[in-house]
Amino acid sequence: MSAARELGAYWPGDSPVHRARLRVKAVGMVLVSVAAVLARDPLPALALLAVVLLVAGSSRVPARRVFAPARAGWVVLLLVGGYQVLAGGGSAPSIGQAVAVVAVLLAAMTSAQLLTATTPTGRLLDGVVTAVRPLRRLGADPDRFALTTLIVLRSLPWIAGAFDDARDAALARGLQRSLRARTLPVVLRTVDHAQRTGLALAARGLGDPVPPGAER
Repeated sequence: MSAARELGAYWPGDSPVHRARLRVKAVGMVLVSVAAVLARDPLPALALLAVVLLVAGSSRVPARRVFAPARAGWVVLLLVGGYQVLAGGGSAPSIGQAVAVVAVLLAAMTSAQLLTATTPTGRLLDGVVTAVRPLRRLGADPDRFALTTLIVLRSLPWIAGAFDDARDAALARGLQRSLRARTLPVVLRTVDHAQRTGLALAARGLGDPVPPGAER
């Protein structure tokens, strides 16, 4: 299975991280994300990453699953780190800055993946509904918000699989260097998937909300 297909996938288990309350894990992820934004020095950034890795190790989720975001986005991490070094002229401070940026990005990506890997989808969506419920007074629909979250979580691995299938098909036909052969099938399948998803939602009465006063 490709790294992208493992994004957001739940891994059953009974570790302390699995048993932890969703609120605790969500707050932890937010704190890591905030720390990632504030970190500028390599030592605190590496310490933050080490803490996240220790928590990940205690979850007993396979490393392949935990590091799926890093495996899927390693090119972006490399480019970000390289830019930091080049922007600083290759000096020692610029290298330290690159290490800090890459470390905090890894910590944030891993903590987000750990949240979804140790939380069943139903429980995660219930948490989304609870978090959005106070916004109902502003017109937000918690159930629709949770449904959107579910569609996103399921669509990302599906689209990643479409890319894998298109790549394999292009390779089998000797067209591995053809951008059109590797992307056009993905676009067509994604549009078809979106249309079928929309039809399925409409059949269940979950289409666009009817504007006030439009009912007859």
